[in-house]
Amino acid sequence: MTALYRRLRKLFEQAVLDYQMLQEGDRVLVGVSGGVDSLSLLALLSGPKIAVTEDISLVAVYLDMGFEKNGKKNWNRLERHFQELECECVMEKTQIGVRAHGAENRKNPCFLCARLRRKRLFEIAQRTGCTKIALGHHKDDIVETFFLNVFFSREISTMVPNQEVFDGKFRIIRPLAYIDEFLLKAFARESQLPVMADSCPTSRISQRAVVKKMLAQLEREHRGIRDNVFKALSNVKSEYLLTRSF
Repeated sequence: MTALYRRLRKLFEQAVLDYQMLQEGDRVLVGVSGGVDSLSLLALLSGPKIAVTEDISLVAVYLDMGFEKNGKKNWNRLERHFQELECECVMEKTQIGVRAHGAENRKNPCFLCARLRRKRLFEIAQRTGCTKIALGHHKDDIVETFFLNVFFSREISTMVPNQEVFDGKFRIIRPLAYIDEFLLKAFARESQLPVMADSCPTSRISQRAVVKKMLAQLEREHRGIRDNVFKALSNVKSEYLLTRSF
């Protein structure tokens, strides 16, 4: 067990405990895109058990978005990886990505893609008896989402680590909420996870990419700025926000 793995385990376990993400008997769908984040999440959930994870079961779910250049090769690599982890899995080929990037939806393909992907995950969770859906969003994602919502949705909000949906029928959990993206990248290299290249045609020019670039520049000039924003999200002084009196 390396020092990096121990560090990630500590942050992972702390987030799970702080936000009461998992309970005994949970059946958890793990959304696996083939990227660094989701593969690291699956590795941590499949690793040494702690009190709150020793009696849970996992179902890894991979949805092919439809524009993979090396679809068959990537499919086979992920399938072998799931087998090596002895993890129950569901793998589906879809046209979600292609549809979201269709001519009629060029303005905001990311929104439709995420919506359709999430809808399919809920359907698979229902079919496989999962009540929790674990996603690989990390600390950087939470900070970036805050700025995305402020800049482009005109609201102050972000992702939450434990989110109830459909009146409690499902819960979306984010066990990587305390982990920085750079640590996950280092872990993926160290563990030789079968990471797939991001084949989304808008991943480098999306609104999230714009915010990520902005934060990277600010971090270079003012070290620790991401951590400050993350901590600020749980230190809200609502009396100093604008509210209407009518």
